[in-house]
Parts: sequence; structure tokens; C-alpha cells
Amino acid sequence: MTKSLLLLYKSLLSAIVILCMAYTGFAQPGRNEWNRLNQQYKTGKLNDTTYFHNAERLADLFLKDGFLKENLELYKKIAWSKKQYQPYRVRYYSFLANNATFTSKDGAAIYYLQKSEEALKESQPYINSLNEPRHLLTIYGKNEKGNYERRKEIFVTIFPFLKTLPQLILNKNVPANTCTNAMTILNIASRMYASLNDSGMVKEIENISEKIWKSLQKEYLTQDKMQQCLYLYYQVRYTKTLMQRDYVKAKNILDSSYIIIQTDTTIRQVWARSAERALLRKYIDLFIVQGQTERSKHYLQLLAQKINKNDPGDGRAQLLYTAKVNAIDNNFKVAYQDLLQAYEINDSIINLKTADINNNLYAQLVAEQKQEEVMLLQAQKHTRNILIIIASFTAVTCIIYLVIRMRRKEKKSNKKIEELNRLTQIEIAELTMKSDRIQRKMGMELHNDIAGQLVYLCNFIDKELLDEPDNKQAKRLQDISNLARATYQETRNKSHEWYVGGLKEEIASFSESVHKLAAYALPEEQYKKTIEIDDTSLQKVSYTIKIELLRIVQEAFVNILKHAEADKISLYIYDEDNMILLQIKDNGRGFDPRHLPNGKGIGLQSLRNKIKDIGGTLDIHSAKEGTEIFVAIPV
Repeated sequence: MTKSLLLLYKSLLSAIVILCMAYTGFAQPGRNEWNRLNQQYKTGKLNDTTYFHNAERLADLFLKDGFLKENLELYKKIAWSKKQYQPYRVRYYSFLANNATFTSKDGAAIYYLQKSEEALKESQPYINSLNEPRHLLTIYGKNEKGNYERRKEIFVTIFPFLKTLPQLILNKNVPANTCTNAMTILNIASRMYASLNDSGMVKEIENISEKIWKSLQKEYLTQDKMQQCLYLYYQVRYTKTLMQRDYVKAKNILDSSYIIIQTDTTIRQVWARSAERALLRKYIDLFIVQGQTERSKHYLQLLAQKINKNDPGDGRAQLLYTAKVNAIDNNFKVAYQDLLQAYEINDSIINLKTADINNNLYAQLVAEQKQEEVMLLQAQKHTRNILIIIASFTAVTCIIYLVIRMRRKEKKSNKKIEELNRLTQIEIAELTMKSDRIQRKMGMELHNDIAGQLVYLCNFIDKELLDEPDNKQAKRLQDISNLARATYQETRNKSHEWYVGGLKEEIASFSESVHKLAAYALPEEQYKKTIEIDDTSLQKVSYTIKIELLRIVQEAFVNILKHAEADKISLYIYDEDNMILLQIKDNGRGFDPRHLPNGKGIGLQSLRNKIKDIGGTLDIHSAKEGTEIFVAIPV
């Protein structure tokens, strides 16, 4: 029992697999051929060009395949892989356009033709392929008794270009596809104007067709394209001849056309089959007009034999011609059935097109909604960009303002530093002058040699006293000696007075100089200052040390101005253990004296050098709360 169930299960599974394979083959005609071709390319058996040609052959065979786009995916990938494959991109879209046409998707066909034209524009020089107007005329001309205005509008738009084609062809500037499309358009237009009984326009169209054909004979195209153009030229002549009711000549033109289709093997088969069916229908019409029913039936049978499921068309034309011949043959029942079937097909196509229109309307509505969203996003992006621009402009303006302000501040600071340097030099000069003035006073007195002469005089009198026997005279000499000694003492006292007074003036001048420098460098409205100088401690300090101290104070003030960003300053000068101490403290931005960026420690190094030159030492204590420097100079 178990074995029976197992066999049944295997049989069912095999049947399902076979059905799936059959369904796949049915759903995708030619799928095996496409798979085989793609596999050959992927394994390196085919190069790009060979693959393109084989894929195009398959595409021609299965132009009604609903999966043609998927089957051409590899073709598309290769076509877009290299710039020189640009012509194959045009053909890719042409295949999709033909596929859409064969499956009654006219909107999609127009879209793909437009994409084909865009791809064609990448080549230079660009010549209009005429794909789109040719297809539009075909769509609107399916009912040759209607849509005249729309068809005329399309044709009139491109008619001036068609007139220039003969000369363009002679100039070797026209692609073969443009030539065949031009002749196709002229063929369609000749039938349209013939339906309107506009013989003048039909004649003009024939003249242009003839000129194009003659130009092509001088500028030879490939064999298949030349034969296609010759066939289409014959169709224009046939239309004009039929208008003139010259049925014999019209029959001869059709025969010449048929010979081209039957004998030339270079023409693409899908095009040749379509042209042959069109010729057979013209034979039928020609013999119906002449009342030759039997001959019409003969060509109707030939037309039935030429039906190919992969060719364009839906069978309506065949049914309509069968109905027409049966009606002429008084077989009205069969004719009615044929017409009914043709209209049923037409209704199904109308339903298909209605669904397509509804889908397109839905897609258009979605696209419009997306467009509105895109526009909204663009508006938001535009607003955001404006805000960014405003913010950027504001930021740039602020940066420029800050840079200008910093430069002005730096310029002002530099100017102040220069002025401080100048003021320091003035104070040093004044200190020097006051020191020189003391020395000049003392020099003048010494120049007069008062003290020396008085000492000599005292010594001389004392000698004379020792040798003078006369007491009266000795007393007089003693008085003179006392007077000389008193004068000498007075001179010494006065000299000392001048020296001490000058020294005090010099000390006071130093303190005044420090206060002047502080007042200029650190204004009262910006800085809170504490300055204390022990004048007594400066008495034993040499003039040279005082000048260097003044320069050290000036350098410290410069560093505070340039780097510290402080608002509280304290300065102390005093003596301790035979050392003159200078202490300067601020509450500004601290720094690490051991790690200064390049170019930032020049002022500090200058300060160290000044102190070292006079035998002093420098200690720096810096933190976030500020900086404090200690200068110690031996005296």
C-alpha cells in the first residue's frame, strides 16, 4: 500500500513539473532560445557584436512576446557598457516600441520611440529618425476613413524636412532608418490625401518620393534598406495610379513590388511579411474594384496562408476582407459572421485600450501627485537654501566684522605698544638727564676744587703755626685755620646735601615713570591697578639697574596687553636679602610657559634676556586664574 502511494506521489509530481514546464514555455515563447543565447555569451562563446546580432534576430521572431523586455535585459546591459555601443541603445528602444505596437500598447510605443530618439541624439551629427511621426501616422491611420485633421497636422509639421531630404542624402548626412521612415510616411500620406481626393498633394508626394529614391541610388545604402525604399516608392506610385483609375498600370506596380518581397532575401523577414500582407490586401481591393471576385478569392486565400502569430495584427483585417469578398459573392451569412467576429476582436482591443488609458490616467494621477510632492520638496528645499544662504551670509558678515574688529583692536594695541615703547624711552631719557644733572652739579664743585684747596690751606696754616714764634701772629693764624676748616666742613655738608637731594629726585623720577607707563598702558576705566614701590629700597640700586627695571616693567605691560585679557593688575617693587624684587600679577588668561606655540614666546624670551643681562632671575607662575611673575636682581 505504501509503495503504491509513493508511486502515485511521484507520478503526480512528474505531471506537475511537466505542466509547469509546458506553462512556462507557453507563457514565454522562445524562452529556451533566449536562455541558450545568454548562456553562450556568459560562457564566452559569443563576443558582444555576435550576441547583438543573434539577440536582434530572436527579437524579430518574437516581437509579440509579452516578456520581450525581460529577455532583452542582457542586451541592454551590454549596450550601456561601452560608449561605442550607442547604436544598439537606439535599437533596444526600437524593439520595445515595436513590441508595444504589436501588443496594441500605443502609449508605451510612443514612449519607447521618444527614448530611442533621445539615445539617437547622443550621436553627432544628429538627424531626426522620424520614428515618432511615422508611428503616430500609423496609429491615427488604422481607420483610413477618419482622423484626417490629426494626421494632416502631423504630416504638415514634418513635410518641410521631407523636402530637404534628397539634398541631405546627397550630402551623406542621413541615416538609413530616416530614409525608410521618410518613405513610409510619404506612403501613408499619399493614401490619406487620396482618400480626400487631393490629387495635387498626392502628385507632390510622389515627386518627393521619386527625388529621394534617385538620391539614394547615388548614395547607395545597404541592399535591404534600398529594397525597402524602392518598395515604398512603388506604393506611392500605386496610390497615384489607382486615383487615375489606371488599373493595368496599378497591377503592374503591385507585381513589381511583389517581386521585391519574394526575391530579396536581405530584407528583415518581419518587415517582408508585413509588406507582403499589405500587398495581398491591395490585390484584393484592386480586383474587387474591377469586379473580379474569383481573383479576389485567390489572393484572399494567399493572405490567409501568410498569417503568423508573431507578426503584428489581430486578425481583424483578414476577417474584414473575407467578409467583403463573401458579400460580393452573395454569401451574406458568412460575411455577417466574419464581420461580427471582427467587431468582437475590435471590442476586445477597445477594452484593452480603455484599460490601458485608465492605467495611464492612474499613472498620470500618481505622477502628478509625485510632481506636487516634488514641487513641495523643491519649495521647501528652496526655502531651506534661502535660510542657509541668509545664515551663511550672516555668519560670514559676523566673521568679517569680528576679523575687522580684531584687526582694529590689534592695530590699536600695536599702536599703544609702540607709544608705550616711546614713552618708556622718554622716561629713561628723563631719568638719565636727572642723573646727569646731579653729576654735573657735583662736577662743577669739584671742578672749582674747593674742597681740595681748603684742605691745602688748612694744612699750610697748621705748618705756619708750628714755625711762628710770635704768639699774636700765631693766634691770627689759628683764627684763619679755624675759618678754613669751617669753610671746608660747610663745603662737604653742601656737597652731601646736593648728592642726597639729587638721589631722592632720581628715585622719585623712577616711581613717576612706572606710574606713567601704567597709566598709559592700563587705563583706569579698563583696569583696576595696585602699584606699590619701596623708594627706600631703590637708594642702593644703580642707575643702570633702574633703567633695566623700567624696561622689564614695560615688557610685562606689553605681554598683558597682547595676551592676558586681564582687568586687574598689581605691581610691587621692594628689597629683601640684598635683592631688589619686582612682582607683577594679573587675573587674565593663563598659559603654560613650557609649551608655547611657535611665535608666541618671543615677548617672554625677550623678558628673560633682559633680566639675565643684569644678573637677575625670572620665575613665572601661571594658571587659569591668571599669571604672576617674580624678578629678583642682586644689588
